[in-house]
Amino acid sequence: MRRTARGAIAAVSVISVAVVVGIVVAAASGPPARNADSAAPPATPVDAEWTPVCGFAGNLVNKLVADSPESSPTPAPLETVVADLGIDDGGPSQLLVSDAGILLRFDGDDRIVRYGLDGRAEGSFDLDLRSDPDSRPVPPAALTDDGRLFVLDLWDGRRAVVEYDLGGRRVGGFDVPATEETTDDPWNVIGLALLDDVDGSPALVVNEGEETTSLFRLDGTPLGTREGPIGPFGSGTVSYGADGMLRIADEVGGDPVAQFRLGDPPDGDAEAQQAPYRQYEVDVVPSPDGVGALLYSADAGIESVDAVGVRRAIWPSSEFPDTLVGDGGMVVHGGDAYLLVRNEDEGIVALARITPERLAAGLAAPVGLTASTEGQLAQLGLGIGPVTDHSEGHFDDGDEPAVAVRFDPGWGEVGDERPGEDYELVVRVTGDPLAAEPIVSEPEVLPAAVGGGDVPVTLPGAEPGPYLVDMALRERGSDEYVSGACLHYTVGAPGVELAMDGLDGEAGWGGAAPLRGVELADRLGIGSHRVQLDFGALVPDPASEPDADAIQWEGLPGAADDEDGGPFGELVAAARAARDDDVKLIVQVGQNSEAELAAAEAGTWGGWSELIVAGISERTGIRYWEPWNEPNLAIGGGDYARGVAAPFQAAAHAADPEAVVIEGNTLGFAGDWWPEAVDAGICDDADVVGVHPYTGWYRSWEEEGFAADGDGYDAFRETLGDGCGELPLWDTETGWTSDGPANYWAQGAMTARKLVWNRLEGIDEWTYFFSEGAWGEAGLSWSLVQAWSYVKPAGLAMAATSALLEDAPAPTQLDTGIPFVYAAEFGGERPLTAFWSDDLRTSAVVETGADRLVVIDQYGGRRTVDVVDGRAEVVVTGALQFLDAGDADVRLSPTESFGADVLKGLPVQATSTHEGLDPDVITSGTADVDRAWRAGVLADGSIDEAPAVEIALARPTTIDRIAVASPAILCCESGLRDYELSVQTADGGWQVVATQEGQFHDRIALFAIEPIEATAVRLTIPRTLVRDTEILSVNYGSFAGGLPPPFFGLSATSDYFAAVSAISAWAPGA
Repeated sequence: MRRTARGAIAAVSVISVAVVVGIVVAAASGPPARNADSAAPPATPVDAEWTPVCGFAGNLVNKLVADSPESSPTPAPLETVVADLGIDDGGPSQLLVSDAGILLRFDGDDRIVRYGLDGRAEGSFDLDLRSDPDSRPVPPAALTDDGRLFVLDLWDGRRAVVEYDLGGRRVGGFDVPATEETTDDPWNVIGLALLDDVDGSPALVVNEGEETTSLFRLDGTPLGTREGPIGPFGSGTVSYGADGMLRIADEVGGDPVAQFRLGDPPDGDAEAQQAPYRQYEVDVVPSPDGVGALLYSADAGIESVDAVGVRRAIWPSSEFPDTLVGDGGMVVHGGDAYLLVRNEDEGIVALARITPERLAAGLAAPVGLTASTEGQLAQLGLGIGPVTDHSEGHFDDGDEPAVAVRFDPGWGEVGDERPGEDYELVVRVTGDPLAAEPIVSEPEVLPAAVGGGDVPVTLPGAEPGPYLVDMALRERGSDEYVSGACLHYTVGAPGVELAMDGLDGEAGWGGAAPLRGVELADRLGIGSHRVQLDFGALVPDPASEPDADAIQWEGLPGAADDEDGGPFGELVAAARAARDDDVKLIVQVGQNSEAELAAAEAGTWGGWSELIVAGISERTGIRYWEPWNEPNLAIGGGDYARGVAAPFQAAAHAADPEAVVIEGNTLGFAGDWWPEAVDAGICDDADVVGVHPYTGWYRSWEEEGFAADGDGYDAFRETLGDGCGELPLWDTETGWTSDGPANYWAQGAMTARKLVWNRLEGIDEWTYFFSEGAWGEAGLSWSLVQAWSYVKPAGLAMAATSALLEDAPAPTQLDTGIPFVYAAEFGGERPLTAFWSDDLRTSAVVETGADRLVVIDQYGGRRTVDVVDGRAEVVVTGALQFLDAGDADVRLSPTESFGADVLKGLPVQATSTHEGLDPDVITSGTADVDRAWRAGVLADGSIDEAPAVEIALARPTTIDRIAVASPAILCCESGLRDYELSVQTADGGWQVVATQEGQFHDRIALFAIEPIEATAVRLTIPRTLVRDTEILSVNYGSFAGGLPPPFFGLSATSDYFAAVSAISAWAPGA
């Protein structure tokens, strides 16, 4: 039965979900399990059953873990029945399958196309019911196993069922009597279906209105009416009641065997509702294993639910090899599922079949988790889910955070039975694992509210910061979870107001509209917002002579949605808000498209630019302009400077003498592009130099090497020289992604640290990419606020840190004497000292004359640290923190001083090395290397079963600390997880001095060991068992909590997977 849900449900927060798929894998651990000898303060212990991936506790993480080698061939999940249906656009309005064959029914010309079950074409015919081809199309039909086709006839005042044979001849029919719901509109009759068994024989059902179903034998003998509508469900029935509940029964009028809510939320409670519903056409069909039902839609794919709607498994539409076509739906016959798919490359629509075996495989197959797929995977089940009544789950200071699990009215009930009582929820709330004092609540067991109701979740207080409510549903008495969910919420610090429900306009997938974007820039503390114009839409003929009357202003952003202000209304409102909130509203005119290139080639770019700048600035007062986005991707530096930059600068200043032209805006520092541009005069009439200094592989600013003297902005300014170097330098676009549990938190830390680096580097503006949205390459999400869902840790960190530094003067970088630890002092009336690490957890001593020390974290949370005899100890992590000692001086130093790094510059011996890499990078003296060492294959081409690196010291030397750095796992590369450190003593023997297990959130680990005289240091990486496959025990990226996600594959090889950036060892300090 197909159900169309009505109305849209506003998302309040996003839920991450996993499902049991009947496979076992060693679970990933939570925050790093520190070795007892680690020099770092231990993170709060976490129960081993909780993985780093919120919503995927214990066995649930299996849904995210690869189940086969990336290179191994996998059987096609779909079997093609008819390769090309000859459809250019759309599909048939109904798909019918029985023992008699396959029929496709088309609305446009009432055509019926026939195929055998083997896909062989068997002809077609046209129905002869409509006298007016422009009248309403044919309603649903029914097909018997012996080839009888029944169609409703509702034209010209008729109410009848007409029978056809498979040759297209009318062979019978009967009238449909009026019912209590009959109206003057014949189209109140909404459907026709065939039931296999009603009191021992097949019957037709005619559904009318909201609640009435008439039953007939195939010869037209009436069988009375029932409460409806009713449809077939295998040999039983499925019905949709006025209470919004879908019920499955073994027979007409029988007691339900399954019951759940499928459509709109009860009482229209959309704003606070998070219990999932289906807001699209859904086919409900039997599950091959006889449990619950399958739900199908082209939007979502296929999901399996049990008798009360609890999620069992999902095969998302994104995982199908071809695009699912909603027309026709999905039909199950003989255990096989039939549906339509479109091959986008070839532009053809095919009829496909899924066998029960392939269906089971598709439902069990692992999927990739990103911020954008959470919304689909994030479901405990139908009519059950976590809720919060605050938009995007954000609570400003003074608002008491509250989260509950909502069970809809009637949930867990099936007729007079209450099978929902078999379930219970296990819930845990966590804060940022990078925090100095991570918040991890004790798991709480909650009962299921059978019949409906809200079950409150115990929260850990209202300290500023981001939180995850991690929950898993299980049957009572079982240690296996059935489904999981994760609700994101944030708590703001005093003075940081982010209430999302007060913003203008709607959120957008690709970014906020101009006015909303300005408001977000103000609330998030970004300070600027960029509006991208579609030059081709504004100027349809860019090579023509520039003419103000030829500009199509309806192509401006927001123009189509502005009914009162005309095409400029949105920009006028945004500019007004920008002036009021002191936000720089930047307009980027071009984006390297064909239109801009054509104008540049024709010499008309400057003319059109002057008209556009003049038209917008005169109406809005906007002053900030950028010519093109990342021109180094499309045109050489010299050609750009002469053909684009020079005419644009002249045009903008001619149109508005107060215009500020931000020039360049290259992707990266573009060391080969800028010298040509500078020599060609790119800055001759520019006001600001803009750049997009993204890091590679989503690494931190420090790991990319940009924090090192002579690199990053230092090198860029050297490249700019005198021609551009004296202009203000702005970061006009950078950001980080938040997909995966390591990225989710690291994005916040890296964003906050970048704010301090910008101050140290003299970068006055940073237009973060981007404030709100869900778009990103490869489905990843760069935004600070996930559109329609939640404020990310990075959003909260940006807002709180920007507010803290708003009036702070330029800082001075401090030497901490602690490897991998940075500090910066902000003087002025409110002195602050910022400190953070290169993603290392360690301790530091603070020497101060203050009586007390306040530590402020990147979210605005505050804690007081005792000062004893002028000294206090603080925890340092990759998360930015500030010291507030009033007017007293502050100095950071190590808890124990470091001697020399005795491994620096020494040669490294590796068991194997990937082609093109150098193991000596490990002892380069920095953890921030461009290309880390990675294992390869052995000399004979075989797998390096135990990858290891060894550094021999020049002479026996006493050491007491060792640090190990991994490359970042924030993109699509592997990094360290488990390893063993050994030292060779003077007698030639090896002694294990440290064992690391579960390193994940921290890139660098520092180990304090008993002083030992060493002649060599060795790191060895072990193997582990995942899905009966022995693989390296490393982090295979972040997406599956360190376990290998589908795109990595499940591989026994160590080639490229074992990776080390640096190993340092120190002699005891003085």
